[in-house]
Amino acid sequence: MTKKLISIVYRAFGNGDIAMTKPYVYETDKSDEELCEMVFHQTNTYQGELWDAIELPAHRSHTALSVGDSVIIDGTEWTCEDFGFTKRDSGHIQPVA
Repeated sequence: MTKKLISIVYRAFGNGDIAMTKPYVYETDKSDEELCEMVFHQTNTYQGELWDAIELPAHRSHTALSVGDSVIIDGTEWTCEDFGFTKRDSGHIQPVA
């Protein structure tokens, strides 16, 4: 099992309002792609261990992961597409506080 730092970036609606969850440390043996699919499923069904643990931004009324939103895992961004996720880049800052 490996500890991974996971954050969600909501930006799908293109109105310039970007919100990011506080990072969550998750212990798993899943690949990053499997984690992205898990995040998608749990944020769209509003249930699961990660869903219960993440702290959503206060002003978010829509919390389901949508096309254009991203999952950041250990500093690497994965963007939600029409089907699956695309790995974007690494080096994202995930403030832990």
